[in-house]
Amino acid sequence: MDGMPGLPRVRTGRALDFFRSLEAAVGDRLPTWNGELYLEYHRGTYTTQARNKRANRKSEFLLHDAEFLAAMAATLAPGYAYPHRELRQAWETVCLNQFHDIIPGSSITAVYAESQAQYAEVAATAENVREGAMMALTGAPPDPLGGELWVVNPTSFPRRDLALWPGGAVEGRALRRPDGRVVATQPTDQGLLLDVGEVPPYSLMPLLPGEEGEMPPP
Repeated sequence: MDGMPGLPRVRTGRALDFFRSLEAAVGDRLPTWNGELYLEYHRGTYTTQARNKRANRKSEFLLHDAEFLAAMAATLAPGYAYPHRELRQAWETVCLNQFHDIIPGSSITAVYAESQAQYAEVAATAENVREGAMMALTGAPPDPLGGELWVVNPTSFPRRDLALWPGGAVEGRALRRPDGRVVATQPTDQGLLLDVGEVPPYSLMPLLPGEEGEMPPP
């Protein structure tokens, strides 16, 4: 390699010798690094399999929400048992698929077929835990016409997002917050959009059905 046309002249040697010569030549112009030799730019790497990175993040969100509700139910709902085994197994599957040959997209086709099936299992587990915890906390499935519709904020900060109730409808009546405010709604192809206002962090808020014939604001 020391005589190849068009290429820099190089020679093999020891790493220690290289760094000593570098220090002698330009050491006074190089910054000093204190701490671990960790390249933080490894975080948030690109991938050839965006579907897997999306499934990974959605799995993390789902499990976070499921754990929050399960912890609340284990604290407040008599007889509810926190599902340690199910959640641990789901997290282990998510962590397995974060392996550096899977999530950046350098594995073979069979790996991604298998990982998609595993992400589906994780989603099913998280959704079952979430629904079971909600049942324990509220005593009934969410049904605004038969009782109450619950809005959950599982994050550590107040939320004012629009909430989507998939397949929901409240024909002929409005929904109200516990403070009496009527919730504005908008039907869509995916369900009913709800403007519930601010929801405190780490909280559940019921939406109560209004009187028959009371229409929500547009």
